Amino acid sequence: MKKILSILMILVLVGGFAFAQEEEAAAASACKIGAISLSGSASLEWGIDLGSGKNATATHGFKNTSSASLKIPISGLDEDAKVTPTDADVYAFIKVKTGGTAKWAGGTALTAPSASFVGSKIVAYHAYMTIADAPAMTTGNTDKTGFGYGVSAGFKGMGTKIGYAREDILGGFDFGLKFVSNGAWDNAAMNSKYGLGFDADISPVVDYLTINTGFNMTFDNAGVYGNTVDANHKVTEKAVGFGLGLTSKLLEKTLVLGLGFDGVVNGAAHDFDYAIGFDADYEKANIGHAHFAFDYSGVKEDMAVSMSYSTLTGRNGDTTVVDGLGLTFKMSMWDLLTFSKAPTPNRMLPMYVSLNGFYKIPLPAEMSITPKFGVEAISNYLYAGDTKPSFAVAYNIGVDFDPLSNLTIGLSWKHGSVTGEGKADAVVQTSKPCMKNVHNGTFVMSATVGF
Repeated sequence: MKKILSILMILVLVGGFAFAQEEEAAAASACKIGAISLSGSASLEWGIDLGSGKNATATHGFKNTSSASLKIPISGLDEDAKVTPTDADVYAFIKVKTGGTAKWAGGTALTAPSASFVGSKIVAYHAYMTIADAPAMTTGNTDKTGFGYGVSAGFKGMGTKIGYAREDILGGFDFGLKFVSNGAWDNAAMNSKYGLGFDADISPVVDYLTINTGFNMTFDNAGVYGNTVDANHKVTEKAVGFGLGLTSKLLEKTLVLGLGFDGVVNGAAHDFDYAIGFDADYEKANIGHAHFAFDYSGVKEDMAVSMSYSTLTGRNGDTTVVDGLGLTFKMSMWDLLTFSKAPTPNRMLPMYVSLNGFYKIPLPAEMSITPKFGVEAISNYLYAGDTKPSFAVAYNIGVDFDPLSNLTIGLSWKHGSVTGEGKADAVVQTSKPCMKNVHNGTFVMSATVGF
């Protein structure tokens, strides 16, 4: 035991990339540079915006844009790569995101390659302790629609998570205790206040059921933690939050169901605030990609839904149900309970609808032409001079011609813009619909070279 403790102390001091008891394990965790690749694009555009209103002044001109990315894959440091030696009982590691990147935004200036820190751990016989990355003292199992219908709660600071994880127990077992202070000892504004929490993840039935739980609390009243505590807690009480998430993968993993619950004791709105979220995601190459999400917020005492379907599948949406055809439809509604309980003649059901599509037509000599379109609408937009709201509508049409594999000539017409999905009516009012001269349209010609 003394030997192990000595090894762990040395690892903390030097912050080594990997340690293993056997040379083979150390070699397996060594960093290796893979094939270097360069990609990017450069575009020249000319556009004219016809402005807003009957007496609008058109604006027009050229735009030059360029971007590039130099990728240096480093096995052992990639975020998705397994960086821990599997046959070592005691080791430590640092984990960063994919190698390095170099980019330029125009002209000749080139930014330096960079890498982002992900985390670091010391592991001893399946027990672990995080080093540089502070544990998250929040739960996030709700807000499936992304409209802010979850429970915003928790606090942040600096600290560590001490836990035990094994792949061969309950289909994957991970339990960790979290210890956090609101700041370091040398932070004059934030220090000396602590919090405690735990996370537990298990998969009792592999793929069919995964359970994620969490609990977090401050030792003192939320008010003394300053801005490190979320505003959804009463400042005169301890901040306490907990959550539960259930995930199930069915039909050979083509259907993924998720059910989440987050709760807050001593919430700012109520003594007990909570939120419930559910989503279903189905994807199959010959059918398409469908998604449904539902949220209920006890804070807002309201609910929201969102649903979408696309013929595009795959990680990058590069597979279509019908060759060359891409269609994506989305519809969402929010503030459903508020609207049903107190409907008014001057407010519509909050709703957003959109449809986008393209069809790539192959031509001889590896050329292609791609017509494309998009239309979207949102309710509760009040036009100048009207007393009742209606829909704000925007659309765009265009065509891309690819005479070469790395050259695209484009023409597009965009008439209006829509904002405010899932938001208050005041945000919807910032839309610029295509009707009643609110926006007169924008025409753009472009040439893009990719490599």
